Amino acid sequence: MLTSRTHVLPDPTAFESPLLPTTITIALDEAGQARLVRQEGLGGVTGLRGDQVICQVWGEAEKRVKELRQILDESVEA
Repeated sequence: MLTSRTHVLPDPTAFESPLLPTTITIALDEAGQARLVRQEGLGGVTGLRGDQVICQVWGEAEKRVKELRQILDESVEA
């Protein structure tokens, strides 16, 4: 997950990634427990405190885990 000065972009494309000043990676397990939290770069999101950014990114990570779990479950059923 990458942040720009005003937006959070979940799963940015290869084109978007090098254009953004900060990378925040959150890896969650199936129980929603953090397995990895990493920030690279010193940029931020204008108008948000650090804890607000982490909460927003964490929420996006939780959504992504649910989406991926559904895809995996559907592929096993097929």
